[in-house]
Amino acid sequence: MDNYFLIIEVILFFVFIPMVYNIAQAIDLSRVFKKGYTREIKVFLVLFIIIFSYLASHAIVYILELSYNVIN
Repeated sequence: MDNYFLIIEVILFFVFIPMVYNIAQAIDLSRVFKKGYTREIKVFLVLFIIIFSYLASHAIVYILELSYNVIN
């Protein structure tokens, strides 16, 4: 059953990437970074998107695993 949870986590990770990307676009990073640091902003956005997509997918799968273990 663990393999199913891993597959679900990977699928959710890729589902959350565009969702987190849209959320990240609303953040005004020009206030945080200096003018002309566009490459650093892009790197930060990529890392932000990957990290929060992973955290969201992992949290959902963790809740699913807990509820599965409670039921069985």
